[in-house]
Amino acid sequence: MDGGVIMSELSYIHFKVATDISMASVVITDEKANILYVNDAFTENTGYTLDEVKGKNPSILQGDDANNIIDYKEMWEILTTQKEWNGEFYNKDKNGNHFWEFAHILQVTHEDKIYYVGVKQNITRLKSVEEKLLVLHNKAEHLLLAVRVFLAKPS
Repeated sequence: MDGGVIMSELSYIHFKVATDISMASVVITDEKANILYVNDAFTENTGYTLDEVKGKNPSILQGDDANNIIDYKEMWEILTTQKEWNGEFYNKDKNGNHFWEFAHILQVTHEDKIYYVGVKQNITRLKSVEEKLLVLHNKAEHLLLAVRVFLAKPS
């Protein structure tokens, strides 16, 4: 076994360990956005295995009204010009349940081939808490306004 093969095998082992222990979903696509690899966290979040999504576009995860929430054209323009994009996706898992993800996607060139590596964290609970906090904030502002009006009235 030559040194190049050993280094290649070690690189693969490091890659596999790093992605398999990650709690974040990892998706690797080719230049045309065909899925080449997903890790175990992706399967846990979406219900899809690598065999089910390999060769497909990640758009299979798009949730209802996702096009109204996310500007995919702008995302691809940024990815192709700046080689990096961060943002949120509104997706749907294999069972039809919607969920939010924060994604960091990088364009990677290796041996004259372009790949996209996405690392995504499920933020559905965070979005839910954010929504509840916003409602509470609005209620507190209305209450504060009512108190100010009450205190401003002459006795």
